[in-house]
Amino acid sequence: MWDFLTNLVSRPLDLLTTAFVVVIMVLLMKFTGLRITKKGITFVDKNNEVKTMLDMHNTKHQLFEAQVMSNSSAITSTAEMLKEVKVALAKINAVLIDVKKEQGDISKDMLRLTFYSEANEPHIPDAERLVSGLRYIRLGGNGATQKDVLKYIQTHKELYEAIIATNPDMKVRVGV
Repeated sequence: MWDFLTNLVSRPLDLLTTAFVVVIMVLLMKFTGLRITKKGITFVDKNNEVKTMLDMHNTKHQLFEAQVMSNSSAITSTAEMLKEVKVALAKINAVLIDVKKEQGDISKDMLRLTFYSEANEPHIPDAERLVSGLRYIRLGGNGATQKDVLKYIQTHKELYEAIIATNPDMKVRVGV
């Protein structure tokens, strides 16, 4: 660096450039603690510790390594948290599957009870009873209740046709 400055001064055409570089260097030295000597460039920090450019480079490298380590530990902890979330979601999913199955069973039970409620609840209309029986079959209900619903359809054919006309999804695909 010192050789560079002495070479600039030795050339008269570069006098303006030299003056500009000197002004910049003086400003850097005044405001940043930068010192340029024949031995090299040094830096005086706030604690008046003199550090060479090599020391400053090593410090910067150590800070970068510390930041990389900090980032990798953050990534590791985030990955661990995501694993915990995954385990929790798997547990929630298992519970939801059980709840959905139980809900389906309860729904079928309610539909079956509604279909058979003629003796206990005479105010339930035949159309509601038939719709409940059809929904019961659609949800997978079978056995004796399915046979009773199919018999009920045979005895209430007009009502069944009216329900199917308004809601074709209720059509029974077995035995009718």
